[in-house]
Amino acid sequence: YLATAASHRRKGAGTLLVEAAEAWGRSRGAVVSELTTYHDSPSAMPFWTERAGYGVRSVNLRKDL
Repeated sequence: YLATAASHRRKGAGTLLVEAAEAWGRSRGAVVSELTTYHDSPSAMPFWTERAGYGVRSVNLRKDL
């Protein structure tokens, strides 16, 4: 789980956290990083797709019963 407080967003903290997590995974043999986020989030999708370089690969659907 990775999140930044609203007061620290758009200052590079999230990017540094993602880069550190990716480096940690790489150093342990990981070759892929996957995540889930909220599609309708006005800040999350641009962060992951534009700043962190992740691409949309699948869509998770949900229905409350």
